[in-house]
Amino acid sequence: MFENLKIKQRLKKAFAIIVVISSIAGVLGALAMIVTMNRYQHALTNYGFSQGDIGKAMTVFTDVRSATRGIIGYNDPDLVDGLITTHDEKKQAFLEYWEVVGETVVSSKEKELYDQVNEQIQQYWELDQQAINTGKVDMEEKRMQAQELMQNQVAPLYNEIYDTMRELMNENVREGDSLSSTLNIMGFIFLLIIVGVIVLAIIIATRMEHAISQGIAAPLDALAKRLETFAQGNLSDPFPTLNSKDEIADMIHSANEMAEKLSFVIADTGEVMSQMANGNYNITSKNPDMYQGDFEQLFLSIRNMKTQMVQTLRSIEESSRQVSAGAANLADASQNLAEGATEQAGAVEELQATITNITSNI
Repeated sequence: MFENLKIKQRLKKAFAIIVVISSIAGVLGALAMIVTMNRYQHALTNYGFSQGDIGKAMTVFTDVRSATRGIIGYNDPDLVDGLITTHDEKKQAFLEYWEVVGETVVSSKEKELYDQVNEQIQQYWELDQQAINTGKVDMEEKRMQAQELMQNQVAPLYNEIYDTMRELMNENVREGDSLSSTLNIMGFIFLLIIVGVIVLAIIIATRMEHAISQGIAAPLDALAKRLETFAQGNLSDPFPTLNSKDEIADMIHSANEMAEKLSFVIADTGEVMSQMANGNYNITSKNPDMYQGDFEQLFLSIRNMKTQMVQTLRSIEESSRQVSAGAANLADASQNLAEGATEQAGAVEELQATITNITSNI
């Protein structure tokens, strides 16, 4: 996965992968938090608050019935008027609470129960108002009729409505408990997913770290060992090979080129010096272009040495020719001297004979 990348690119890619995986874990965590908060808000609004609204509606509904009983049971006008005010206030409060409850019903069962209460409550209000209108007058007979109406019709309908609202609350509680269980399961699932992503990120990061470290350390170790032998003069053994195209591969390639160049320079220099030692001064380098950098000075030194040797040999040859010519002249002079000596010896002999003759004559 990283073989054809530079070390810097490997590290950047590995870091990017880890960042992406960590970001995924973070996004999943944020998503889990958002979903959980949304569902919690949904549960709180549609079940937690709704249960309270249903309970308040049931309470004020009971207060409405109590006010109605007081209206038809008392004959004190002031008290009756106060109870009528209380009745209307409680009725209005019930309607407000019940409207809020209607906004929070979710399941089909809850909607069915809510609609059932709405149908029953209309009939209840009619009977309730009928009982109030009948019993609020200051006539015992009318109050008795109103009480009979409350007992025979309003009370059973009230109980039926109250039971339906209680069933609605129970259904709301069941739905809330179910949603609570769902939220717990969702939270556990999201936790497992996040932990799984984190574990996956750790595994991937560990594998990438191992791959990158091995891809860097192993070739460097091999290159270091080869450079040790290279420093000791071993130029023939090959350098380690890599399939990657990173900086280490570039280093090994440069080391190979260096070894090849050194091998050539040493072999070429040895050949030139060997030929010169055997008297061949016409030898030249096979590839002068290989002598670059500090090797150029070596090449120039060998060339200057060859030039100086040639000049020295030429000087020796010229001196030899001059010595040979002088020796020839000396030989000629010696020959002439020998011939003159011979002639002088003959003259001396003639002179001696002459003297001998003179002596004899005397």
